[in-house]
Amino acid sequence: MFRANNTFLHTGLVIDVNGFPVIDMDGEPSYMTAVEQPCSVISLDLVLDRSSVRADSSASRGRAQEIGGSAMILVSPTLTILKQDIAEIQGELFEVIAVWPRTRVRGGVHHKEIVLRRAKPV
Repeated sequence: MFRANNTFLHTGLVIDVNGFPVIDMDGEPSYMTAVEQPCSVISLDLVLDRSSVRADSSASRGRAQEIGGSAMILVSPTLTILKQDIAEIQGELFEVIAVWPRTRVRGGVHHKEIVLRRAKPV
């Protein structure tokens, strides 16, 4: 039986009738109000990467650093979650990049495995 050991905030992307994200006047996708959902965190990796953008304009060859990362969580099979949805886990924003239903031996869906990558703040 699936038992969640954590919670996360799930913010679904608002989708129009054709299945495309609804875009606001600034050209950004619209998101629903966050809803707290139970989950089990399998992995949560945040890394500090060197950016290709220079940190200053001098010839010191200094480089900026940016935080990147990925996560994998398990959620209930009844949760509606799609690609491009936003999830907040322990204060960090992640974008859903894959949703995999995992089945029991007899064929019923036991849980969903969600693969996430760190998202830019909404």
